[in-house]
Amino acid sequence: GYRIGYVPVELVMYDGLQIASISPYEFAYISRLMEIPAAITVSADAPYNTLDEFITYAKEHPGELQIGNSGTGSIWHIAAGALAQEAGVEFNYVPFEGAAPAVGSLLGGHIDAVSVSPSEVKTGLDSGDLKLLGVMGNERDPVVPDVPTMKEQGYDVVLGGWGGFVAPKDTPEEIIAALDAAIEKSMETETFQTLAESRGLTPAYLPGQAFEAFAVEQYEFFNELIPSIEME
Repeated sequence: GYRIGYVPVELVMYDGLQIASISPYEFAYISRLMEIPAAITVSADAPYNTLDEFITYAKEHPGELQIGNSGTGSIWHIAAGALAQEAGVEFNYVPFEGAAPAVGSLLGGHIDAVSVSPSEVKTGLDSGDLKLLGVMGNERDPVVPDVPTMKEQGYDVVLGGWGGFVAPKDTPEEIIAALDAAIEKSMETETFQTLAESRGLTPAYLPGQAFEAFAVEQYEFFNELIPSIEME
């Protein structure tokens, strides 16, 4: 009961990406900690000020808009692909070794947009060099509360990162319960709240069984979505 691990959204993506045969059924779930939405960000001087204008431009210039992400098959790449499917457009996906260089390329005028989290573009937003067109959360993100969700703008895309703790499948239930209670309590502390805010993470606690159901749902979602996404 002392062997636990932290798992991100990629846990439920490996199978769909054909990277490894890993499924959410292989673990005992303790607690979900947080979630963080994908978002579409462009340069402040881009010729589109709304998501609708961005999509209209993409329809008029199929395959021309270059959208940077944190790597082929990453959650932010898949997020842009999900938006393209929903909106019926084609994007040109540009992979980078992480979100930071993708944002740097956008700031340098080398690409047209990035699909990364709001916190990863916050500095550029604050400086006035970037503008954010929409977030892919069920609700608005606390980092950018004035930016509407995709759903608010008529695009049914809810997608982003998340993370939580798991344990080996055979871990006794009473140990899982004790760990869950400890994690839930720790999430109420000022230390955790400050850390989450500084990293742009939204606390999103789920207890073990609810976390497991969520992970299985996400696994099925990504196994259907990923094979349909253009990887280049």
